[in-house]
Amino acid sequence: MPGFLWNATVRTPLALHLRILDAYLGGEGSGRVSLMSVLPIAADTGVAELNAAALHRFLAEAAWYPTALLPACGVHWSAISDHAALATLTDRGLTVSLEFRFNDSGEVTGIYTPSRYRRIGNAYQPEPWEGRFARYERRAGMRIPTFGEVGWYDAHEWRAAWRGELLHADYRFESR
Repeated sequence: MPGFLWNATVRTPLALHLRILDAYLGGEGSGRVSLMSVLPIAADTGVAELNAAALHRFLAEAAWYPTALLPACGVHWSAISDHAALATLTDRGLTVSLEFRFNDSGEVTGIYTPSRYRRIGNAYQPEPWEGRFARYERRAGMRIPTFGEVGWYDAHEWRAAWRGELLHADYRFESR
């Protein structure tokens, strides 16, 4: 069952901070931004477009938990070229697909979709979205990227919306 909870604090000038909570749990996407962790700035939950955007994000970020990309976890793969494949994931009747791009070593170097939902004002619009991964290291017996960035295309120009460096990864494997 796909899911994630992202809990971030972004420091701003004047010793203020923004608290950002994003999630995909039980087939439902949600997001909330608050000032100083208490004053709501924006929030949305359960909207069909947000659900799809959150499931896209789960699939993209699976580069950091690659066992989630196995067919046994519900991901269906279709070859595009020697260095690209389309990954499709369905959860609770919702289906999303991402193009995964690979280097010669088989590492994920990027993901792309021409239509991930993005909130602009009070509405959601499908927009081209791309993520890039680099600097692979071995963690828990898996090679995972320690650098990633994602962004949107605006007038055919890619603009980063987030970039980060992985400092620590802790994996707990369940036996079946």
